[in-house]
Amino acid sequence: MNGPNKPVIVMSIADIFKSKKKRLITKLKSLNLVPQAMLISQFDGKNWLMNDDRVLMEIELLLLQKVTLDAAFISLTRFQLAKKQADSLGLRQESFFMNEYCQIYKLYIDLLNSK
Repeated sequence: MNGPNKPVIVMSIADIFKSKKKRLITKLKSLNLVPQAMLISQFDGKNWLMNDDRVLMEIELLLLQKVTLDAAFISLTRFQLAKKQADSLGLRQESFFMNEYCQIYKLYIDLLNSK
């Protein structure tokens, strides 16, 4: 029982997920995954699926930036690590969001390998 001197802690489901998301962002930054941490910090869980137009736009940006095959592999690995960190905290939507970028880099790598 809570006595008059014992504080009552009230936490909503949103607070639990918010703290997990903050922990994920902190962990990603500590792993030097700052771009992934920035994407997660901007992620609101809405409109996060990559449609064909968005995937094409992302790949075109990589082409315009002349991202090399080696750099693409490094980025893929970084997004895979970010996904793993999200999984470890049970953040399914954030994990899926990072996986979308993994898929973009896999497609980009396949495109470079086909040339």
